[in-house]
Amino acid sequence: MCKKAMYAAIEKIESSVNDDETVVWTGFPDRNIVSQKVHTFYWKNVAFFLTAGALALTNAFMKPPQMKAVFILLGAVAIVRLIGAVFAWNSRKDKFNMAYALTTKRLISVNGSTDEMASWYNPSIKSMQLKRSKHTVSFTLRDLETRFTMQLHYIENFKSLKSLLSQFSAENANMKQDNQTSSSIEPISTPTPQSTEFKKAA
Repeated sequence: MCKKAMYAAIEKIESSVNDDETVVWTGFPDRNIVSQKVHTFYWKNVAFFLTAGALALTNAFMKPPQMKAVFILLGAVAIVRLIGAVFAWNSRKDKFNMAYALTTKRLISVNGSTDEMASWYNPSIKSMQLKRSKHTVSFTLRDLETRFTMQLHYIENFKSLKSLLSQFSAENANMKQDNQTSSSIEPISTPTPQSTEFKKAA
């Protein structure tokens, strides 16, 4: 899979940033991790269907006794797995084409293959789930009240992103509100811009 769609996603983000907002973080899924997972998924399914085909041929030519019900069940499982594999394959493939950004106003996710962009303005993150995969982390961010969810897959520089996102967590927002109520401490300022350029993928 080429990098054209991923760079289209990057260009989409860069062109959509308004004059009154600043990009503080940019990133995209680690292509090596995504590639490994796609290939593993592919070969697992190839092995499954080759095994199912071999058993079907055995049943057709050798007709082992009392195996008809087993092969009917195996056929049903194969059909369900095939349908699931089609949808799962598209989902895994799309991760190649994603790009993400955090600005002073919103969190952005863009799919370069479909040109779809999701923006989460003034995010109030009430649930942050992290899933490690080798040297990367995938983020699942939720606002439990609105049930809005945004996922950022296989981020390599996850420590800086986690630090930036923590400022938008509901827990941190409550802490800031308490500090402002009990003292005259100034509110925590907007994150300092780190970089407005995407790193080129390997």
